Amino acid sequence: MEESDVLQHLLNVENEAATLAAEAQVEADNRVSERERRAREMYSERYGARVAELEAEYERQAALITAEYRRILEKYRDELSRKKTDDSRFSSLVVESLFKAD
Repeated sequence: MEESDVLQHLLNVENEAATLAAEAQVEADNRVSERERRAREMYSERYGARVAELEAEYERQAALITAEYRRILEKYRDELSRKKTDDSRFSSLVVESLFKAD
């Protein structure tokens, strides 16, 4: 009977070891999941903050470029409006260039 007691004891120890291993695996999975969740949250926070910074910088630069473009365009329009045109001279040049043969 001692042999069966020893075998039963060994089976009980093996069963306890398997239970402990399973519990340890569950605990490890939970810890990994929690760390992954925290890492995703941290990444999302940092990514969101960086995206907000870049978008703000883009908007700022776009506004500066638009303002500069409008200033240059207005300056060009002012210069054009101040210039006098000589329509008769232009017409003569067109006729001479396009319709007179050498």
